[in-house]
Amino acid sequence: MSRRRSGNEFLSDCLLLVTSDTLHNDRMSAQFSLILYIICINLVTIAVFAWDKYTAIKGQWRIPEKTLLMLALAGGSPGAIVAQQRLRHKTRKQPFRARLLLIAGLHALLLAAFAIPASRHLMLEQLHLLLGS
Repeated sequence: MSRRRSGNEFLSDCLLLVTSDTLHNDRMSAQFSLILYIICINLVTIAVFAWDKYTAIKGQWRIPEKTLLMLALAGGSPGAIVAQQRLRHKTRKQPFRARLLLIAGLHALLLAAFAIPASRHLMLEQLHLLLGS
């Protein structure tokens, strides 16, 4: 019988896959890796929000808001907003809601900057430097 994997193990595996040297042979691989990372971090974020909602209902130990916001900041803001709305979780809680919207706004600005070819080129170069490829 296999043991159940924790969210931290899943996130670590995603990060390992994204940062592996085999994926960073060219710019297309860097873009693929970034997309893969965004998918992973959003899935983890949704799962963590769902777990926090479950523990809230059961009256058990809760996941700190700081952790939820850090997942959003790490790229999981779309997943956080989807989970927040679908699960009706932390929709009225301030300043959490305002901070989450601020993070999502920052991500929207980054996405807009990524749409501009010159800034996209600069951002991809920085990603290559950051990942050491």
